[in-house]
Amino acid sequence: MPGGTLIVAGAGPGISLAAARRFGAEGLTIALVGRREEALAGYQRELADAGIKAIFRVADCAFASQFDAALQEILSEVGPPDALLYNAANIKWKNLLDDTADALVADFAVNVAGALTAVRAVLPAMRAKNKGTLLFTGSTFGENPVASFGSLSIGKAGLRSLGHSVAQSLSDTAIKVHYLSIGGRVTADDPQRSPRLIAERCWQLHAGSKDSATTDIVI
Repeated sequence: MPGGTLIVAGAGPGISLAAARRFGAEGLTIALVGRREEALAGYQRELADAGIKAIFRVADCAFASQFDAALQEILSEVGPPDALLYNAANIKWKNLLDDTADALVADFAVNVAGALTAVRAVLPAMRAKNKGTLLFTGSTFGENPVASFGSLSIGKAGLRSLGHSVAQSLSDTAIKVHYLSIGGRVTADDPQRSPRLIAERCWQLHAGSKDSATTDIVI
């Protein structure tokens, strides 16, 4: 078992937990960050039952100082991270013209700005090792906005741009950066986009060699 640590920001029962199980099966410690302590404790118990070591911290990715403090606590406890999965998003079905500027900014804090906070927290250790993987879960909304998901479409476009910018900035390193463009609803029985299959793709990207040609992974 190789050991190491996966940090999951925006931990939930779907892709996040599936990725935690997949990476944990390879011997990685899992560090979960989310807003609901009861849910996080439940995920920790599920992982422990599978023989996977997991810790968690309660924090809202929208609040940079709170989120960063949680990440720094994790780094102090488990050491340099091997991979980051940013899976936080404020998902709402609302036409942008029915939304407000304040709500758009609040959504952006979760959908995009939180990812920058996470990257800045883990990057010094990854740079020191010249090794690591940064994974961002996006959707085709990032390339093809949908009016009924106006704020989320802007958020995924912003996250995709952030991923590309980070990848360009790290092009001279061995650190891998990937934006996962998920092309539909994620359900447990989907033959292409189940959480388990997406988690497997995340593991392959982490375990494989760096592909400097692109950061977009279409699922």
